Amino acid sequence: MIGSTPRRRRTSRSLRTCSPGSGTTEPSCSWRERPRPRPRERPVPEVDAARRLGRPGFGLRRGITLLSSLIVLFAGVDATQALVWSQVVLSFGIPFALVPRILLTRDGAVMGPWVNRPVTTAAASAVAVLVIGLNLYLVSRIRSG
Repeated sequence: MIGSTPRRRRTSRSLRTCSPGSGTTEPSCSWRERPRPRPRERPVPEVDAARRLGRPGFGLRRGITLLSSLIVLFAGVDATQALVWSQVVLSFGIPFALVPRILLTRDGAVMGPWVNRPVTTAAASAVAVLVIGLNLYLVSRIRSG
């Protein structure tokens, strides 16, 4: 292999690597790099879908979703308007996801050493206020026509 020396028994857990081009200027490199773990193999989508079909309640949830969509279509509602209104309804959940996340990540008792710094919390709060404000503005515009 170019850029690495052959593995030796004493370095079986690490690879000896060199920067590109250094093989011609240096006899060997003195630093080592651990091999990266293999990513977990993902299941084949068809197999994963078949596995999900066997879960309890999966067919019921899919049926409810499909039934509600069919009701909207057969009622003669404009599909684009139905999509817009569904997104408006979904947007009501944004504050319930953002605010607790900010509150929890700034709490040292909850996060331990991974607690957010005050600057990060302030930036996240500003973004949350902006997103929630824009969401309220858009909802009011949709309601007024």
